[in-house]
Amino acid sequence: MNVEAAYDKFYAYGITYDRLKYINCDDLALAFPGNENIGYRAELREKIGLWKHKNFPEESLSTLSMNSNVQNWLENQPLHSPASNSNSVKVTNVTDMVKNSKSGQSLLSLYIMKKKLDMHDRKRLLNIIVENFFDCNSRKYIIPRPYQMNKLAEEIVEIFPTENKEIYYISRKAGRRTNALGILYNRFNNLNRKRLKLESTTSEEENASDKETLCSTNYISLKNKMKYMSGDEGDAINLWSETYKYRVNDIRHLKDLKSILEEWPFYKQATGPKFLDFDFQKIYPEETFHLINNWIDVRSQLCELYKNLLRDKHYGDLFALVSKECVNDNSKDCILIMLLNAVLKPTSRYVAEIDGKRVNCKTTIRDAMDSCIIHITNINDLEFTYAEKEKKSIHRKEKIQPYLIVVGPDIKSLFEFYINYDGTIQKFHTFIAALDICFKIFHVFNLEYPKESSLIWYFLQKQIYKITTIYDLKSSALCEFLTFFKS
Repeated sequence: MNVEAAYDKFYAYGITYDRLKYINCDDLALAFPGNENIGYRAELREKIGLWKHKNFPEESLSTLSMNSNVQNWLENQPLHSPASNSNSVKVTNVTDMVKNSKSGQSLLSLYIMKKKLDMHDRKRLLNIIVENFFDCNSRKYIIPRPYQMNKLAEEIVEIFPTENKEIYYISRKAGRRTNALGILYNRFNNLNRKRLKLESTTSEEENASDKETLCSTNYISLKNKMKYMSGDEGDAINLWSETYKYRVNDIRHLKDLKSILEEWPFYKQATGPKFLDFDFQKIYPEETFHLINNWIDVRSQLCELYKNLLRDKHYGDLFALVSKECVNDNSKDCILIMLLNAVLKPTSRYVAEIDGKRVNCKTTIRDAMDSCIIHITNINDLEFTYAEKEKKSIHRKEKIQPYLIVVGPDIKSLFEFYINYDGTIQKFHTFIAALDICFKIFHVFNLEYPKESSLIWYFLQKQIYKITTIYDLKSSALCEFLTFFKS
């Protein structure tokens, strides 16, 4: 019996062209019964399957009888949610990407029939993998690391054994080339370039809109009104909210902290922390109260870690004060934050002039502590402390970044807490409240963390506030400490 002879049978059983995509093996057995037609049914099943896969990929899996190996594989994989498309479930391995995608399942079914993947099939597979990787990666514009790319290629070969790993990925080292090779590597890079180009175009459009906003007479008049308004007036926060979009763009274009404070003097008033908190909440609405709400747990976790990680006797003795009842809670909190510098030791260097010679010096733990927290015994020392910081910044050719000031006869008896940002002093009732606003200042004003203590600010950013940006510092010591902390 030839293939053309099947048309009459299909017609007799009411199988039209439109209904052909729903036919399965049981239907073929009814139309062509008997052992003598086994080979003929197999031929039809193969040709109908290929036709359905090409024209109706989404339906081909559910209506075509699958090879028992494929069926067993799918049944033994726990589905987290109904399969819909490659973006429905965020996964990081090829097996789950295929399992959670109808397109991936139909591709696997087709492979069982054909025992190979052609160029079109590989393209579908790459789309599933690459799109899924970008969707589940918190850092949007980044391709997998070499070891990740190699692992993805190995997983592809595990699922599709007739495929060659080197089709998908050849490492730079293995290929003895400047760049890696393979269709998987190329697909990641091409899609990444397209996304970056799209982002750039979008940014240009937003910048054009921003310029239009900057020239808005209404915004300028509101801003001018705020310059002559007292911060305690009832409608101050309403004006602050109305000028938010303008202010964000204004801050982005201003050169330094001094210029920002001159343009937006509300930040310098006694109610400045309230406006700083407002702006931070606009930027990161989900992260505003993380430190305040979670500090009790963070405190206990740090205490456990310090027991094992503090080796130096001087800092061990400082940590011992935390367990003493005579030490107040604010002093304990301050000590725990200061000691982060002894665990996340500074790695920065600076150039100093000693005896007329420029010398490359390594930042000490004491330098790191002083860059973020200054302890004074008397409030009258505030001006002297700032003058000393100015002298050091000129000597090292560095800017003075925002920092905390704690006041008390000694470190275990602190009773007043301040923040100093470009000479503006703000007072707080607790150390943690001051630390919270100091951290937010860096993000609201787009400032860099001080180099000496940058790791402790990154610890707060990543672990406490759950913030990640494309500008973050890479540090193996920080990664290791975060791992200890989470475990």
